[in-house]
Amino acid sequence: MTLRTKTLLIVSLALLGLISLLEAVSATVLLNDFAALEANSARRDVDRAVNALNNELINIDTIVRDYGYWDLMYDYAKSPDPAFIEQNLGDEALASLGMSLVLITDRQGTILYSRSSAADHVLPVELTRQLARTGTLNRAVSGKGITGVLLTPTGPLLLAAEPILQNAAAGEPQGTLVMARPLDAERMALLSNTSQLTLSFYSWNDPALAPEIQAVRSKLVLDQQPLTQLINDQLIGGYALVRGLMNEPALVLQVTLDRDIYLQGQRSVRTQLLGLLLAGLSSVGLTLLLLERMILARIARLGAVVERVRSSGDLSARAPEEGRDELSRLGGEFNRMLATLEQSRRELEAARDEAEQANYSKSTFLSNMSHELRTPLNAIIGYSEMLREDAEADGQSGTAADLQRIHAAGRHLLGLINDILDLSKIEAGKMELSLETVHLADLINDVVELTRPLVEQNDNTFEVVLPEAPGTLWTDSIRLRQILLNLISNASKFTEQGTVRLQVRHVGAGQEAAPVNGAADQTPMIVFEVIDTGIGMTPEQQSRLFQPFVQADSTTTRRYGGTGLGLAITRRLCQIMGGDIELTSEWGVGTTFTVRLPHRSQQPAPALATHAALPNQESAPPLVLVIDDDPVVRDQLERTLTRDGLQVALATGGAEGLQLARKLRPSVITLDVMMPDLDGWSVLSALKDDPALASIPVVMLTMLDDQGIGYALGASAYLSKPIEREQLVGVLRQLGQERQQRDILLVEDDPTTRQMMRRMLEKEGWPVREAANGAIGLQQVAESKPALVLLDLMMPEMDGFTFAAELHQRAEWRDIMVIVVTAKDLTPEDRLRLNGYVERSIQKGRYRREDLLADVRALVRIRAAKPDTVTG
Repeated sequence: MTLRTKTLLIVSLALLGLISLLEAVSATVLLNDFAALEANSARRDVDRAVNALNNELINIDTIVRDYGYWDLMYDYAKSPDPAFIEQNLGDEALASLGMSLVLITDRQGTILYSRSSAADHVLPVELTRQLARTGTLNRAVSGKGITGVLLTPTGPLLLAAEPILQNAAAGEPQGTLVMARPLDAERMALLSNTSQLTLSFYSWNDPALAPEIQAVRSKLVLDQQPLTQLINDQLIGGYALVRGLMNEPALVLQVTLDRDIYLQGQRSVRTQLLGLLLAGLSSVGLTLLLLERMILARIARLGAVVERVRSSGDLSARAPEEGRDELSRLGGEFNRMLATLEQSRRELEAARDEAEQANYSKSTFLSNMSHELRTPLNAIIGYSEMLREDAEADGQSGTAADLQRIHAAGRHLLGLINDILDLSKIEAGKMELSLETVHLADLINDVVELTRPLVEQNDNTFEVVLPEAPGTLWTDSIRLRQILLNLISNASKFTEQGTVRLQVRHVGAGQEAAPVNGAADQTPMIVFEVIDTGIGMTPEQQSRLFQPFVQADSTTTRRYGGTGLGLAITRRLCQIMGGDIELTSEWGVGTTFTVRLPHRSQQPAPALATHAALPNQESAPPLVLVIDDDPVVRDQLERTLTRDGLQVALATGGAEGLQLARKLRPSVITLDVMMPDLDGWSVLSALKDDPALASIPVVMLTMLDDQGIGYALGASAYLSKPIEREQLVGVLRQLGQERQQRDILLVEDDPTTRQMMRRMLEKEGWPVREAANGAIGLQQVAESKPALVLLDLMMPEMDGFTFAAELHQRAEWRDIMVIVVTAKDLTPEDRLRLNGYVERSIQKGRYRREDLLADVRALVRIRAAKPDTVTG
C-alpha cells in the first residue's frame, strides 16, 4: 500500500469517524429533544379530546335538567298521563334531541315510562338492571344528578340522570329522568370535527382489543395520566382513560396524530450532517492537495531512488534535496550515506579478501598451536595452586590471596581457550567419535531432564514426541547429547511464553542399530526436530547462521548473548557423525532445526587414552578415576594427583565414568555432581548398586549452592547469604540459656564472612571458634563439642557435605545443631531425596522472624529431652 493510499485512507477514516460521532450526538440530543416536543404536543391534544367529550356530556346533562325541572314533567311523575309523553317525548322529539334512550321513574324508583332506539322501543331488562346497580334510577331520593359513560352490550352510552322537580328546582323530587346518547361512529365523527382531531374510543372490557391497545390499557391503569406511544414512523397516538358512572374504567380514548414535529427535526439533522459532510470533504481535498505537493510527491521521489539502489545496487544514485525542511535534510543525509557506503564497499571488498586469508591462517594456527597454548596455561594453573598452598603453609596470607586470583583467572582463560580449540579441532579434521550402543529413550530422557529448567525459565511449554519403539543407535552419545542440548537451549533462549518441542522419528528400514564389522549401514536414518515458537529469523539471518562467531544480527547478540560458536560446532558434529542439520524459520513465527543422523556411525571407536588404561595391580601406584565434564578440573586434578605419585584415569561424563570404573577398578573415584549426560547422584547410585564397585571410596566434588543438600547434612535451620545480623541473632537467642555455656563453631572458608559473623555473635555474648574448612571443623568438634555449628557448604579441602556426613557418623555428635548457610530455595526434588534426614525445614522467603524463632525453640526442647547415647 502506497503512502498516498495510506494517507487518503487515514484522513477518510478520520472524517467518517467525526461524522459518525456527530450523527450519534444528533440522534441522542437533537432528536430526543424533538421527540419530547412531539410527546408534549400529543398530550395537549389528548386533553382537548377529553374536553370535547366532557362538553358532550355537559350538553346531555343540560337537556335532561331542562326536562326534569319542568312543571308538566313534575305533574306526570305524580300522575302519569300518556298524552304528555306523546306530545313531548315522542320519536320526533327524541330524534331532534339525539337521544337513544329515555326513562322516567317515580319517587320509589318504579319505572313509569321507558323508551329506547330499538325497533320495539323496549328497554332491555339487562340495561334496566345495570341502571339500577349504578343508582341511576333512584336519583330523586338524593336530589342530585349524575353524568357519565355507561357500557352496554350494544355499545357505550353518554348518559345523564336528574331528579324531577318543579320550575326553578323547587319542591320535593317526584322521580328521576334519564336520557342517553349512543357513542357511535356518527357521534365520534361529530366529536372529531368539533375538536379537529382524529378520535377513537375502545370499550375497556372488550376482549377483542388489539394487542397495542391492551398494552396501553395496562399503562393507563398504573399511571392514570395521558400517555403517548408510536404507531409507526408517520403517526403517534395519544391515549387517555375515560371513567364510567361509578368511576370505573369505561373507555380508552385514542387521538391519532401526524409526526410533523419529529419529522421536521429529522430533516433539520440531515441538513446539518450534509453541511458537515461537504465541509469535511472540502477539508480532506485541500489537505490531500497540500500533502501531495509538500510531502507525498517528494517522498515518492526519494522512494524511487531507494528502490533503484536496492534493486540494482547502484550506490551512485542520488536523492533530490529541494526545500529547507526535514525531507530535504533527509535527502541530503541519504546522499551522504550513499557516498559513504560506496566508499565502504570498496574498502570492505579489500578487507573481505584479507579476512578470508586471515581466517584460514587462524584455523591453521589454532590447530597447530593447541599443545603450545594449553601447556603453559596448565603450568600457570598448577604452579599457582602449589605456590598458594606453600604460601598458606608459610603464613604469607597476602601472597596466597594474590596467587589464588592468578589461579582463578587462569582457569577461566583455560575454559575460553578450550572452546576455541574444540572448534579448531573440528575444522582441522581431528575430532574423533567414541561410538557405543545408545538407548534412544534413555538419552532423550536425560536431555529432557537437563534442559527442562532452561525451557521453563521463560515460561515455555516443553513437548516431547518419541516413536512407539525408540530402539537403539550406534553412535557417539556425548556428541549427540551435545547437539540436542545446544539446539534446545537455543530454542529456549529465543522463545518466551511459547512452546519448545523435541520430535524424534525414524526414516528407513529398522529401528535397531548395532555395529557390524566396524561398518555402518547409512540407509536407516533418525530425525531429530527441535521446534520453537520464538522470534524466528529472516532469510538474510538464516543465510549466515552456521558461520563461526556469527549470530543472527548484532541486536540478537546484545539481547541474548553468546559467541556464535554453538550452531557452527553443532553443524560440524552432525557432519562428522554422517548426517547434517537443516533450518526452516519465519520471522515472528518460530524456527525448526532438523538433524538427520544415520542409525550406525561409519567411524570406529578410538582406543582409550594411555592414562586411562593403567593396570590396577597391587605393585603399581594407586589409580584414581576422575569423573568430571569440566576439562579444567580434570587437568588440575590430574596434575595434582600425579605429583603425589598416583595414577589418574579421566572420564568426561557419567556414562564413560561407569564404563572405566568397571574396567579399571580404581582405588578412589572423584565424582562431579552436575554433568550433562548423567549427573553425579545417578552415577553414585549405580556404583553402590554394583557389588564389584560398592566398596570403592567416592569423593563428591561440586560447586552447587543447594539449600536442599543441607537437609542431607542434618541441618536444624537455614539462612540465606548475605547474612543479616538480626536474622542470625534471632535464631541463636532462642536456643536456650544452657546453650550459652558452650560455644558456637563457625565453619566458613571466606575470611571476610567469618570475621563479620564472628563480630555479630560475640557482640551478643556467644563465644565463637573458627574453622576455615570442614577438616579443621572436625578437629575443633573433637577437641570441644560445640552447642551449634554454622556451616558453609562450599569450602576447600573438606566441604560442608563431607563435614556433615562425618558428624552423622559419630553418635555423640548427632545432637549438635547445624545451621546451613545457603542461597537457594529448597525444591520438591530435594525434599524427596533428603526425606528423613532433618527435623525441620525453613525456606527463604516463606517464613516470618517469629516462625523461625519458634522452630528453633522447639528443636532446642527436643534436643534437650534426648540425652547423648555415647559420651566423648
